[in-house]
Parts: sequence; structure tokens; C-alpha cells
Amino acid sequence: MSTNLKKPDARIDFPATSRNREPILELFKRILPSYGTILEIASGSGQHITYFAKNIDALTWQPSDADPNILPSIAAWTKSQNLEEKILPPLLIDTRMPNWHIKDSETLSAIIIINLVHIAPWNVITSLFKQAENLLKSDSLLYFYGPYKINNLHTSTSNEKFDQALKCQNIEWGVRNLDDLITLATFHNFRLMETVPMPANNRSVIFKKNIS
Repeated sequence: MSTNLKKPDARIDFPATSRNREPILELFKRILPSYGTILEIASGSGQHITYFAKNIDALTWQPSDADPNILPSIAAWTKSQNLEEKILPPLLIDTRMPNWHIKDSETLSAIIIINLVHIAPWNVITSLFKQAENLLKSDSLLYFYGPYKINNLHTSTSNEKFDQALKCQNIEWGVRNLDDLITLATFHNFRLMETVPMPANNRSVIFKKNIS
């Protein structure tokens, strides 16, 4: 796992962020809506959302995380990049909460989740889909990034070793089978649009809310 480096202010630096932000950004430029608010679940340090906000115009970004101790890092990254007009103050969101208390949810046009599915219990993901179904309008986007098994098989030896290491840390963690994610999405009224291979044996998985 990557070492977390403290900045002079509240910013936390996850070095892995700089390794995947470019390919994710290029995909976002193609798939994200041209207006509205993008909610990020599990924003972590805040590095991803500040990078995307700096490089994509005309969108409002709403960061969040389940860890209250990391919210100051998100706010500090926003301030350091002078992006207060594009990035809203971070919210404390555990997806298992019954209400996410999102202001102006009517403007919500997409939810993005980067590197969460494999480091969270499955009930975090099931709750996420339930809330996303309630919050997102028809044809809105739900995006996941991370490692996945295909047909219940690992796509690389490194992913298999990573899966084993995750389960040693927490038996409820692990690289998920993509079909399980798709089945859950279908149950909650989302359709799979596409999957996109990404660097380091990761994958972007793009769903859209079915038209009511």
C-alpha cells in the first residue's frame, strides 16, 4: 500500500493518485456530463477531485469521505489549488447512512467512486447503489475505478497477490468479481454502458441510471 505523506498544511499526499489521474481524466472528458454536480464517494486525500476540477470546466464537484479525520485534507487541497468556486466543502458520507444530506441534489448529474470497492465491506457497496438509485435522475452516470476479477478470475498475478494482501488486512475486503457488481447495478435500476481497461490491471466501469 502507498505511503501517506503529510504536507506542511492539512494536505495528505497519496503518491498512487498521480499515477492514475491522467487516464481517468481523459476518460472523464469523454463520458462526464457537460453541466451539473459530480459527487465523489470516498474522496480520500482530495487529490483526485482537485485535479479533475482544475482540468474540466463547467462542473461543480462535491467531495466526501467516511473518515472525518481526512476531510481537512480535502479542504486543504481545494484551497491550495484555488478551486473553492468549483469544489464544495467536503461532506461526511458513510454510504450506509440513510441520508447523505446533499444540498441541491437536483443538480447531481454523476457519482464517481475511485478505488473503494476492494477496500470496503460489500454492504458499503450495496448501500451505495441503493442511495445512488434514489439520488440520480434517469440517464445519470455512476462510475467505478479499480481492480476486478473477470468471470471470477483474476486478470493478473499482481491482482491476485493484491487480493490476498487485502484479505489479510480485512477478511471483508478483496478484489471483487465484476459480474457481481453488474448484478447489483441491474437490481438497482442501472445499466452497464461500458468497461474500459486502465493502467496497472485496473478497469473503469460505467453505469447509467435507467430511464424511468
